[in-house]
Amino acid sequence: MHPNYQSLLSTISRMAYALVVFLKRSLRHKSALFKVAVFALIYSITGAATLSFLSVDYQLLNMWVSTGLALPVLLIGGLRYWPGILIGTMLGGIGIDSTPGQLLGVGIGNTLGALAAVGYLTHSYHTTLRMQTFRDYFHIAMAGLVCAATSATLSTFSRWLFSPDVPLDLIYDFIHWWQGDLIGVLVISVSILVWRTPPKVAYSHALLSEVLIFVVVTLLTAFAIFSDGASGWLESYLMFAFVAWGGVRFQMHGALFVISVCTLLGAGYLVEGTVSTGESQPIHGLTNFWMFLMALSAIGTVLALSIQEKQQLENAAITRSEVLQKLYQGATLSEVLDFALRLIERDNPDFRCCAAIYNNSESNIEHISAPKLKKHANDQALNALAQQGLSDCVRQRFTISDVTCDPYWSAHLNIAEALNIRAGYSTPIIGKSGKQLGAFSIYKKYSGAPSGIERRLVSRIATLMALVVEQNRLSEDLQLASLIFGNSSEAMTVTDANGLILAVNPAFTAVTGYEFSEVKGQKTSILSSDLQDRSFYQKMWHSLSETGAWQGEIWNKKKSGELYPEWLTINTVYNNDGLPHRRVALFSDLSAQKESEKLIWQQANLDALTSLPNRTMFQDLLTSTMCEADFSGLPMALLFIDLDRFKDVNDSLGHHQGDDLLKQVAARISNCVRQSDVVARLGGDEFTVILKQVSDARSPERVASDIINSLSSAYTLDDGEVNYLSASIGISLYPNDAQDSESLLKNADQAMYMAKRQGRNRFQFFTPQMEEETRERIQLTSDLKTATQKQEMVAYYQPIIDLQNASVYKAELLLRWIHPKRGFVSPADFIPLAEETGIVVEIGDWVFIEAIKQVEQWRQQLDERFQVSVNASPIQFQDADGKLSNWTTLMEQRGVSGDAVAIEITENLLMQSGDGVTDTLKGFRTAGLSISLDDFGTGYSSLSYLRQLDIDFLKIDQSFVRNLTPDSSELSLCEAIIVMAHKLGIKVIAEGIETQEQKALLTQAGCDYGQGYLFSKPVPANQFEDWYQHHHVEPCAK
Repeated sequence: MHPNYQSLLSTISRMAYALVVFLKRSLRHKSALFKVAVFALIYSITGAATLSFLSVDYQLLNMWVSTGLALPVLLIGGLRYWPGILIGTMLGGIGIDSTPGQLLGVGIGNTLGALAAVGYLTHSYHTTLRMQTFRDYFHIAMAGLVCAATSATLSTFSRWLFSPDVPLDLIYDFIHWWQGDLIGVLVISVSILVWRTPPKVAYSHALLSEVLIFVVVTLLTAFAIFSDGASGWLESYLMFAFVAWGGVRFQMHGALFVISVCTLLGAGYLVEGTVSTGESQPIHGLTNFWMFLMALSAIGTVLALSIQEKQQLENAAITRSEVLQKLYQGATLSEVLDFALRLIERDNPDFRCCAAIYNNSESNIEHISAPKLKKHANDQALNALAQQGLSDCVRQRFTISDVTCDPYWSAHLNIAEALNIRAGYSTPIIGKSGKQLGAFSIYKKYSGAPSGIERRLVSRIATLMALVVEQNRLSEDLQLASLIFGNSSEAMTVTDANGLILAVNPAFTAVTGYEFSEVKGQKTSILSSDLQDRSFYQKMWHSLSETGAWQGEIWNKKKSGELYPEWLTINTVYNNDGLPHRRVALFSDLSAQKESEKLIWQQANLDALTSLPNRTMFQDLLTSTMCEADFSGLPMALLFIDLDRFKDVNDSLGHHQGDDLLKQVAARISNCVRQSDVVARLGGDEFTVILKQVSDARSPERVASDIINSLSSAYTLDDGEVNYLSASIGISLYPNDAQDSESLLKNADQAMYMAKRQGRNRFQFFTPQMEEETRERIQLTSDLKTATQKQEMVAYYQPIIDLQNASVYKAELLLRWIHPKRGFVSPADFIPLAEETGIVVEIGDWVFIEAIKQVEQWRQQLDERFQVSVNASPIQFQDADGKLSNWTTLMEQRGVSGDAVAIEITENLLMQSGDGVTDTLKGFRTAGLSISLDDFGTGYSSLSYLRQLDIDFLKIDQSFVRNLTPDSSELSLCEAIIVMAHKLGIKVIAEGIETQEQKALLTQAGCDYGQGYLFSKPVPANQFEDWYQHHHVEPCAK
C-alpha cells in the first residue's frame, strides 16, 4: 500500500477514535443517542434509496435527497445530530463500488456542508424555519449554495484521492454533485420546513373539495406529462400553471406539493428513459431537468411567499380590527389581551405569546396574558416568565436564540424545559407618551433568531398592545371621570371658550336648582348675583387669559333667587393650537361652611347662653380697648359685675329658670351702656363692662348706678314667677389703676369684692388700699387652713333658756378664733372666708367632734337631756366627699344619743334642697338628730320646705328681736311666726334677747326658748359649767 494511503488511514483511525469519544461525551442521555442513531438510519436508507432509484450504474442524477433531509434536522433538532450525517453516509454507501476512504470523505463533505449551511442561517441571517418571507427563501438558497459547494468540493476531492486509477471528469463531477445538493436543499429541505406545520386550509371543509381536485388534477397531469420522458420537457412547463394555482390558493404548501411531485416523477421517468435507451451516462436531459426544477421551485416559492406575506398582513389587519372591536365592546383589559393573543397564536402556530402589562406606576405587573402557555404552566411560572420578559427588554428589543446558552435564563431553565421553550423574542410595549407599558414576548420550541417578518409582526403586535392598553386606560379614566362628574359633591360646569354652558353634573342642579335643559347653551352669567363689581370680573378674566385658571370666593344666585357664597375654581382646556377650547368650573356652596365657621367662631368667642363675648374674646377686646385709649388719650373703665347670692337663687329655681334669669340680666346690662361699649360674660354670674373713651369722670359711676337699679327690678320668668336680684360692681380705670389688662381685671375684681363686704347691691371704685386688704385676706386664708391643727380654734357655748320654766338644757356652740398675732378674729371675718375657700368643711368636722365630746360630758355632769346645737354651712352639704354623712357614725362610735345634737341650718339652704341636701337631712332625722332653722325670716324660701324637711326648731332672727316693743311691727311678725310654727308642730327659739321686756313679750307670745346676752354671752366650756351651776334668770352683764 502506498505510504500516503497508510498515513491517511492512520489519520482516519484517529479521527474515528476522536468521534467515538465525542459521541460518548456529547450524547450522555440514551434518548439523545437513540435519536442520533435513528437519524443516521433514516439518512442511510434515504441515501441508499436515492442511489438505487434515482441513479444509473450508481451515477446519481443531479438531486441528492439526503442533503435536503440533513439541513432541517440540524436546524430543528440542533447540532447534536451531525454524527448521524457522517454515519448515515457511510452506512448508505455499503454495497456500492466505493472504497472506505471515499465513503469517509463523502461523509465528511456532507457533514461539513450541512454544518456550514446551518452556521450561515443561524448566525448570519437569523432566518426563521417556517419559510414565511422571500428573505427566508433567499437565505435558504444561499445556505444551499454554501452546503452544495462545501459538500461537492470535499466529496469530489475524496473520490479523486482514493480512486487514482479511475478516470474522472472533476469539473463534471463537481457540478453534478453541486446541483444535486442544491436541489436537495431547495426542494426537500424547504418542503420539510414548510410541511412540518400542516396547512390550515387542509382542515377547512369549505376548501376540501378544491384541495381534492387540486391534488388529483396535479398528479394526473404530472403523470401524463412526464410519462413521455425526454420528449415531454416542453409540455412539462404546463406545471407552472399548477404551481401558480397551489401558491395562490394554498400558499407554500400547495406550491411545494407541485414542486415535489414534479421532482419525484420527473426524476423517476428520467431514470427509466435512460435505462431503456441503454445509455451508460445519464447526461441526456439532466441539465434541462435541473433548470426546470430550479425555475419551477423559484417561481412557485416566490409566488407563494408573496401571497403568504400578503395574507399575513391581511390577517394582522383583521386581528387588529377584531381586537379593537372587542375593546370597544367594553371588554376588560385581560379579556382583550387574551383574545388578541389567541388570534395571533391561531395565525402563527409556532408562537407562544406572553404579554406582561405594568400598572400605572410601573412598579408591579398588573396583567399577564399567555393563552397557550397558561395551559401548561401555573401562575407562579407565568409570573416568572413575564418578569423575565420585562427584564429582557427594558425599553429595547431583546433576542434569545437559545435559552440553554443565555446566562439571563439560567434561573428559569426548568420553566423553559417544562414549557418546551428554546428561543424567544421580547419587545417593549411603548405608549404614545414614550412610557413603557409592559413587554410582549414570543417563544418558540426550537432555537434560532426570529425572521424579519416575525420581528415586524412582533413590533406591530406590541404597537397594537400599546393601543389596547392606552385605550383601556383611557376608557377607565373616562369612566372614572364620568363617575366623578356624575357623583361629585361639587357642582361642575363645562363651557366653551365663550362661556356657553355645554354640560353640568347633578350636583350643579342640587346647588343652583337649574336643570341642564334650562341652562344648556346659556352663558354662566345666568348665575350672577350682581354683588361683585365690574373690576372683580375683569381680574377674573385677566387671570384666565394669562394663566388659564382662577379660583376664589364669589356670591351667586340660585334659580329661586336666593343668594349664596361659593368657592369657584375655573380651569381652561386648550386645543392643539394652544387656544382655549373648554373651561371647566367646579364650585361648592359655602353657606353651610359659613354657618359652621360662624358657629365655631361663636363657640370660641361668644357665651353660649347670652351671646355676649366670652372670657377669651373679652381679653382681646380689653387689650384692644387699652390700645385705643393710649392712642386717643381718653381713659377707659372696666366694670366687674357679680350677682349677689345668685347660686342660692339658681339652686332654688332650677338651672333652666336660672339660665332665663341670666339672659335677662345680660339684656339689662347691655341696655345700660352705649353700642360702642362692650358687655361680656366671664362665666357663672360674673359679667364685665368695658366703657370706651371715658371723657366724663362721672360716667363709670352713672353707668354702675344704672346697672344696679336695672338689675334690682323684678324679673318675670317663663313660669310667671317673680324674682329679685342684686349685684355688686367693682370699677377700675385705665391707665390710672393698672398698666396691663390682667392687673386691670384683678383690681376691678377686688373692688367688686369690697362692694360685697360693704353690704352688696352697690358699686365700689378700686383704691390702692384694696391691694393691702387683698394681701391681708390671702394671709388670713393661709392661717385659717392650719388654725384647727394649731388649736387656735376654741368652742364657745351660749345657753338656750326655756322661757316657760327658765330651765337650761340646751346650748349653741359658737366658734371663736384666737389668732397668735391678730388676737381675737371675728366670726364675721373668717366664716365667709372659710366658706369661699372650702375650709369650712374641715372646720365643721372639728366643731362637730368637739360638740359630741362636750355634750357627752355634760349629759353626765349637768343634765341627761342636754343638747348642743351645731351650725352647718351650706358648703358642707355640697361637699363631694359627703363628710356630713359621717357625723352620725361618729356619734354611734362614741355612744352618743342622736337627740344630744341639733343641726342648725340657714334658711338659704332650704332653697337648694335638692336630693343630696334632702337625703342628708333625712339621715340626721333618722339618727335622732334635731334640725333647727336659723335666721328665719331673712331668706327667700317658701314655707313649704318646713313641712317637707320635718324641721324641729325655728330661730327668729335677732334683727326682729332687737327693736321689739309692745307696739312694734316686729312683735306682730314674731307672733305670726310663733303661731305658724306651733301650727306646724315646730318649737320656736328667739335669738338676740337682751332686755327683760323682750323676754316678757316673747314669753307672752308663746315663744318656747330664748337665747341672748340677757342670759349669757358665749363662753368657753369651763365658764359655761360655772355659769350653769349659778344659773338664775336675772340679766347678766354683757
